[in-house]
Amino acid sequence: MSAPQPGTQTAPPPLVRGSIRRLLIWKIPANISVYLIVGAVPVVLLPLHFESVDPAGKVGNLPIVAAVGACAVWFIRSVR
Repeated sequence: MSAPQPGTQTAPPPLVRGSIRRLLIWKIPANISVYLIVGAVPVVLLPLHFESVDPAGKVGNLPIVAAVGACAVWFIRSVR
């Protein structure tokens, strides 16, 4: 190999090997995993929290809080 000529630039080697297709294939299971974790934690922990606060009224309190949360999300999304 000869030394590069003055004034010419050589491109650095790519930092990532592989194709973009491989990255996109792994994006699907990664997104599903995140949605499962983010969605499952409130579904499990919110009823347990209501049970610890008010064991007798947990069945009536959960729909109220869920409806208020849904209305809040609906309002926030309509404002943007």
